[in-house]
Amino acid sequence: MFKWFKLHHEMQQLASPNAPDRELAVEELAKLDDARAVPPLIQVLLTDKDEHVREAAAEALGKLGDHRAIDPLLKALRDEDEYVREAAAEALARLREKRTTKETKKLDSHLADDLAASTGDTREVEALIGAIGDEVSSVRLAAVDALGKIHDTRTVEPLIKALGYDDWRARRDAATGLGASGDARAVEPLMAALKDASPPVRAAAAQALGQLGDPRATKALENAINDDDADVCTAADAAIAKIAEKQKTEPANAGEVKIEESDEDDLVE
Repeated sequence: MFKWFKLHHEMQQLASPNAPDRELAVEELAKLDDARAVPPLIQVLLTDKDEHVREAAAEALGKLGDHRAIDPLLKALRDEDEYVREAAAEALARLREKRTTKETKKLDSHLADDLAASTGDTREVEALIGAIGDEVSSVRLAAVDALGKIHDTRTVEPLIKALGYDDWRARRDAATGLGASGDARAVEPLMAALKDASPPVRAAAAQALGQLGDPRATKALENAINDDDADVCTAADAAIAKIAEKQKTEPANAGEVKIEESDEDDLVE
């Protein structure tokens, strides 16, 4: 009963003429973690005249993790206010993260249906690709983070481009996303990123190359073992081990296939 009363009260406060009151109501609705708050929060995100309130609404929708917020958040990536755009990108990244948790599967199976596929929704991918070209660095950073969580071939080239951004955090997130992509196009750009000026970027590039498992990166990773940063050395060493392990298993699998084909030929004879 108390939760219902609180929910109703905060929803009413969304219509307050006082922007700080509306912003506070948005924050309180996020704390209630009730799906009934999603429609009014979407309305606030898309129509409220105050940018701080819209920003709070984007953050709240990211926390609630409801699939109905995806399209409105994509629209918010084009908001006139940079902080709203940043919050929208961060919320989309948060929705992506929630798809892998058991909690999300229990609370919102629709979200899992919408986001569980390895490829991203065309609108989502295209909107985030556009956002990583935003004039504001914080928006680009949030968009790169979100894009890196979508395992889609369309994200590879934009993420490779992001390896050249001024913000080291964007370069780090781009490297991480490329590692998760499994795309061979990322190998050479990531090898170049092993010489990045930022240690976290170099470490992320080494980890990503380990995920990709391409033997072309072995020599560059061997050089990275002598890096001045201990984390980079550790990441490079682990990546080399992963690549070596992959090289051991792939020929074995290929051999198994050949044996099966040979057995099948014998049966035909």
